[in-house]
Amino acid sequence: GAVISDVGRDILRLTFHINAASKPGMIRLTEINQTFEDDNITPVAVQIDTTTQSLDLGLVGTEQQTLLPLSFALTQNHPNPFNMTTTFEYDLPQQAHVKMDIFNSRGQKVKVINEGEKNPGSYRIAWDGTSAEGSDLPTGIYILRFRAAQFHAIRKMMLIK
Repeated sequence: GAVISDVGRDILRLTFHINAASKPGMIRLTEINQTFEDDNITPVAVQIDTTTQSLDLGLVGTEQQTLLPLSFALTQNHPNPFNMTTTFEYDLPQQAHVKMDIFNSRGQKVKVINEGEKNPGSYRIAWDGTSAEGSDLPTGIYILRFRAAQFHAIRKMMLIK
């Protein structure tokens, strides 16, 4: 089961059982019960990744109609290696100050690609392989440091010219 809370109160209580289906790659949810404490919340969106056997739950708000993530996440950039531009995607389950720094292989900060207060949601940001001054960076390994609230992550990428 899962409970989604907001500032000390449960806004959704979801209980369920997961039963593996007879076919590989399929999962069946049974005995699903939803209890909502907020009139602005509509049913839960369920995403199941059978390769990692993980289950993601999100709420769909009637006003925004967007899926709200339940945990912080940062994807690996794509494409990687990249030539011109690469893209990162990240999830925020709550409002947080976000900072995304790019470092070269010597540990020198070359650019801040994203910084500021962000609302809960899913975001996508691209980096064009340039420095803070706008000049093209050389071929090499670069590191992204991502910070949002208590969540910290690092991703390694390769720029090829």
